[in-house]
Amino acid sequence: MSEPRCLVVEDEDLLAALLAENLSRTGLAVERAADGDAAVAALAARAFDLLVLDVMLPGRDGFSVLQWLRARDDRTPVLVLSACATDADRIRGLQLAADDYLVKPFNLDELLLRCRNLLRRTRRPVARTIEFGGNRVDLRARRAVTWRGEEVTLTPAELQLLTVLDDRAGEVVDRQVLVRAVFGPHTPVKHRTLDNLVLHLRRLFERDAKEPRHFHTVRAVGLRFERDG
Repeated sequence: MSEPRCLVVEDEDLLAALLAENLSRTGLAVERAADGDAAVAALAARAFDLLVLDVMLPGRDGFSVLQWLRARDDRTPVLVLSACATDADRIRGLQLAADDYLVKPFNLDELLLRCRNLLRRTRRPVARTIEFGGNRVDLRARRAVTWRGEEVTLTPAELQLLTVLDDRAGEVVDRQVLVRAVFGPHTPVKHRTLDNLVLHLRRLFERDAKEPRHFHTVRAVGLRFERDG
């Protein structure tokens, strides 16, 4: 599979550079556009797998770019960035068929996770497995074989949490970032719900759930996943 292409449309040069650098580190081929007209020119010239689109741009604004894109029946995944947190702006973005909406200032880790999720929906490999500690998880089939040899079916939330943690294996992922990535940015979910999800994964995959080797809680911060604990 070829390297996914991402267009970052942002007129703040420092922020655009930060986004481009970090998205590149995730394996994306990143291009930048500093205004709406440049974005339209780039989108008309070549295909992209992801569009990170600021709303407030010189000349043609981000909503106009999005409207132009969808009028061409172009279904490129779009993450809208906006300094405005009003319901009216979010609703407008969704009405124009934005795939996600993030308010500035934002958590960079959350933005990267949201971008990965959008790409995963359209570019997921034919098959992907996660293997750790004698466990094997088939993400496409939504099934796993545990170290005990038991076959289990996983829920969408369990699969999403495993995918996010595996993408960041060895790193501490913020709890709020995980909640939003697993349950969605607008779903009212308590952190206890995430805790219960982790407890269930430990019961399934840890040899000793009380002394986990793979799913580590970092108190007051988040979770860290280790494939070889």
